[in-house]
Amino acid sequence: MRSRSVVVTVLAGAAALLAAPAQAAGPGPTPVTECGQQVTGPAYLAQDLTCTEVGVTVLGGGTLDLRGRTISGPGAAQGGTGVALGGDGAAEVRNGRITGFYNGVYAYGPGTKTVRSVTAEDNSHGVAAFGDMFEENPADLRIVRSTLRGNIDGVSTAWLHRVEVSRSTIVDNNWGAQFAWAGVAVVSTTTVEGNSTGVVCSVTCTVTGSTFTGNEYEGVFQDAGELDLSSSVLSDNGTGYQGGMSVARLTGNTFTSNGVGVVGGFELDLRLERSTFRDNGTGFTTDGDGGPVDTLVRNTFVHNGDAIVSDAAELALGRNTANANSGWGIHTPNATDLGGNRAAGNGNDPQCVGVVCQGS
Repeated sequence: MRSRSVVVTVLAGAAALLAAPAQAAGPGPTPVTECGQQVTGPAYLAQDLTCTEVGVTVLGGGTLDLRGRTISGPGAAQGGTGVALGGDGAAEVRNGRITGFYNGVYAYGPGTKTVRSVTAEDNSHGVAAFGDMFEENPADLRIVRSTLRGNIDGVSTAWLHRVEVSRSTIVDNNWGAQFAWAGVAVVSTTTVEGNSTGVVCSVTCTVTGSTFTGNEYEGVFQDAGELDLSSSVLSDNGTGYQGGMSVARLTGNTFTSNGVGVVGGFELDLRLERSTFRDNGTGFTTDGDGGPVDTLVRNTFVHNGDAIVSDAAELALGRNTANANSGWGIHTPNATDLGGNRAAGNGNDPQCVGVVCQGS
């Protein structure tokens, strides 16, 4: 009898639930259907748009899903911004294409501004964020799984608080990315290919796990700030890395088939270690007399034209190996010898000039 009453009670409760009126669903994302629309919450692009000024503005708390559609502008030289990420707080654009604007995406204001799975192509600036010498742009700009193609600058920032580029492709631009004047830039697991210059860094830069290939001039060019470049591949560039008035630490990289692997410079404080140089015209050279000491430790140079060549006195070498290069092994007549260098089978004799080498 007791079990029967429990069953009846359960069935009655279920019937009451079924009879209750359905709760209305919350409002869905806002459709974006015209140029100039502002977004403050979830939104999606309902149709392709062609705009002459600002396509869509996404303010703090807003997310714009392009849903694979395109926002087109009047042409890179004509002005306009495809998507502006602004206001206070987080804002995001994702999943689509932006083309033909002065700025494909422009970020400003405090908070995280995210460009995710977006193709920005044929703009003046694919993604941009600028402050000035009197006021930093406080945005924390993040570019994730995106493609910057055929722009004058793929990514362009100046006086920006912070920018991170990850798992992205920067291809066939004039300058792949330029980070200027002040701020922090982080590039990780990104391919930078076929640009005139790959990345130009004059802020505090960290580059790791990335590939720089087929860039006409430099894969990475640094003219100021501090750079950590690690665990990356630099191949088939005019020059893999070149530095100027700055501090650089290059660790665990591979330089292959560049005109020159690494070029030091005047006032460059460079530490180059545990990197491999293969099939470059020249592995390492510098003409930076009068500046800080460049230190090369535990690097391997194989099958280059010349391995290490420099007349600079501000150069220290230790535990480097130069084998089977067609020209000089180590030709550094004024360098400081830290010991443990090795060279054998290079085209020019003596195998080492300026440091004492053992055979390898």
